Amino acid sequence: MKKITSILTTLVLFSITVFAQAPQAFNYQGVARDAEGNPLVNREIGLQISILEDATTIYTETHSVLTSNLGLFAVQVGAGIPVFGTFESISWGDNPHFIEVSMDENGGTDYQLLGSSELLSVPYALYAENGSPWSKDLTGIHFNEGNVGLNTLNPDAKLTIMGNNNSDRSLVVKNEGDWSAHTYISGISASSAPGTAVIYEGNRSRGTLHEPLVVEEGDRVLALIGLPFIDGQYRPNASISFFVGNSVNSTSFPSFIAFKTTGTNEVSRSERMRISEEGNVGIGTTSPKAKLQVADGDVFIQDINHGIIMKSADGQCWRVTIDNTGGLITTPVACPD
Repeated sequence: MKKITSILTTLVLFSITVFAQAPQAFNYQGVARDAEGNPLVNREIGLQISILEDATTIYTETHSVLTSNLGLFAVQVGAGIPVFGTFESISWGDNPHFIEVSMDENGGTDYQLLGSSELLSVPYALYAENGSPWSKDLTGIHFNEGNVGLNTLNPDAKLTIMGNNNSDRSLVVKNEGDWSAHTYISGISASSAPGTAVIYEGNRSRGTLHEPLVVEEGDRVLALIGLPFIDGQYRPNASISFFVGNSVNSTSFPSFIAFKTTGTNEVSRSERMRISEEGNVGIGTTSPKAKLQVADGDVFIQDINHGIIMKSADGQCWRVTIDNTGGLITTPVACPD
């Protein structure tokens, strides 16, 4: 009577994570011996290997393998000739699994059961594919069982990323290539409701996430900032920032928008334009007192045939222009729609 002594059942791809492309197999090594314990050396043997879930056989395959001069053999479980079941469909994470080995010492198919042993270490890469809530196909990886959290155990959205400190960039999207290698961040919305839109929202409070406090005037809520690479590092550039305005209370949520640029021979941004809480636009001033106020600069209208349109009390609109001597000309025009 012959016997086989298993010396190693292990998954060699132990470093593969749930995100890796896992091969549908794992390595199994053993030593074939006779009844007296002598190794069957340099001999072709037939193996039948089954995977059991609890006491039920869910997969069986066969191998023809040549032993070494020490009686050692090695096979890839999952890469043999399938006899029963599908290896890819094994749910490694559900219940205890066992490996059962039968052998034909003469290399045929007259297999004799040699025994079974529990797979105490689940083949991790295979569990990542079939036992975890993640799935993969040709389009990528997918998770359909709830919210996903990175650096948080309590995700409150489809994807929640928790940063660690003020300088931590919670999400970075990168791309490189030729002039057309744009980095796109896109939102798509489909609805028959006219108010539906793609919304990029920035929430801001004082205090902490768990104990937020009321914001104060001048607190920046959201910003869009450009940083071009200059002289070995990314430098300040244009920005659009949304701020909390004055007189914040339970019935007043004021806000203003500041537009900044970096000028020639400047290394920091300066505010060039502001839309105030009242909707006034200021160019060169941070406190516009009219719908449009220009400070420390001119308004240039290049075409003499165009100027400023004003509406009189009787409803008539007038275009104010100048003649070649600088005199004012008023021309009745249709009021803009």
